[in-house]
Order: sequence, then structure tokens, then C-alpha cells
Amino acid sequence: MVQQQKFAVSLMEHLVTATFVLARDDYVVTWNKSCERLTGVSADEVLGTRDHTTLSR
Repeated sequence: MVQQQKFAVSLMEHLVTATFVLARDDYVVTWNKSCERLTGVSADEVLGTRDHTTLSR
């Protein structure tokens, strides 16, 4: 199961489509490179926050 989760996260991180994933409590748990390019917001800035509504900088 853990191996499947790691694969899924890796897949999402490398998609050319901007993709982010929220936990049930609305915290950002995945923010891929395409999201970074589209919004100008790095994953380090948004992961673990509820700041997914920040669309650009």
C-alpha cells in the first residue's frame, strides 16, 4: 500500500497539468511543479497550509 501511495504522489508531481491535493481538513498535501509554474507559488510556501486560494504572485 505504501508503495502505491508513493507512486501516486510521484505521478501527480510530474503531471504537466497543474494539480494539487487537499486533505479532508483543506490543508494542501500535494502541489506539483505545474502549479508552481502557473501560480508562481512554490510548493514549500503552500504545502501544509490552507492557502490554496492564492492563485498567483
